[in-house]
Amino acid sequence: MTERQNFWGGWQERISALRNVPAVLKIVWDSGPGVVIFGLVSRLFSSLFPVGLLWITKLIIDGIVHAVSTHQPVPRGFWW
Repeated sequence: MTERQNFWGGWQERISALRNVPAVLKIVWDSGPGVVIFGLVSRLFSSLFPVGLLWITKLIIDGIVHAVSTHQPVPRGFWW
């Protein structure tokens, strides 16, 4: 039973520590809103970049499959 209490006690500490998040965010924002915005935008861009690469790869594979299945050459501007 002690192990279970330690487990839930640890979670309780973590959840209670979340009360400090708004104060920390206010301190960070007050220190430099431009830096915070730049950080958020760069994180958003870096998270969407792999998805974009996957989408481009999908388009290339679909184009190649279409060219092979219809027995036609790949269009001239395909790689651009």
